[in-house]
Amino acid sequence: MGMYDYLGGEQIKIFYHPIFNRNEENPEQSSCWYSMGRLESYDKDDNLPLKTLWYQYPQNFLVYDYRFEFTDVWIINNGKFDRLVSFDKLTEEDLHQAEEIYDYHGTPIPIKQLSDFQQMKEDFNGRFEEINKAQKEVFPNGFRELIKENMEEYVRLRAILDEKYEKIDEKYKKRWVFEEKDEEEANFGALLECYTFTRSRRDEEPLKDIIIPSEDFKACKLTLHRIMKETPDIVERLKTWVNDESLWNDYRVEELIKEINK
Repeated sequence: MGMYDYLGGEQIKIFYHPIFNRNEENPEQSSCWYSMGRLESYDKDDNLPLKTLWYQYPQNFLVYDYRFEFTDVWIINNGKFDRLVSFDKLTEEDLHQAEEIYDYHGTPIPIKQLSDFQQMKEDFNGRFEEINKAQKEVFPNGFRELIKENMEEYVRLRAILDEKYEKIDEKYKKRWVFEEKDEEEANFGALLECYTFTRSRRDEEPLKDIIIPSEDFKACKLTLHRIMKETPDIVERLKTWVNDESLWNDYRVEELIKEINK
């Protein structure tokens, strides 16, 4: 299930937070993953955390949960939660007011007309039906026993199944998944947030050999330094993407950059 927040009383995962992931073998190639919420609860007319260094939402947008049996659409107007409806209750006005439409995890989706909501849901569920069908074709008797008895054969068949999965996903993504934009900027912003966090924890005692705060801090600094060396304009690109001087100053980005470059 993972972490989440509540928006209008229902779980949602668009307000995610970066967590540093140190690469033990090559610290300067470290990265971050995301916790998809902090169990915050937002209701009608509450101000929402729409802008950070790692995600940027407009003032007016929709969030559509098309997974399996779900039909929820959250409507955000003027930066605040307005209401939660089923997709079949949306109006043309709701659609036209939205500057962007996102999925349950905050990824932009290319919905252009009301009928797309139903079509996307059907295609998503159809994708899983195809995946299940492919798995039964390749492993008609399941794969657990095969793993125990003949790992080599399992690996051979798994490669065939993965190829089928790739073709199924390619067909779905071609219609319903946008090409990632601003990914480098968002990743750099997330690492800056991780830097602030790891710096605040760097003097804490290690947790066995799993979490070593001082090493996390060093690795995060090395990773950011490498990115700035390889992509000299990344700070300016991030600033342009954020496009909010107040937010930029709140995160004290200029100070962080000077500190990292020491």
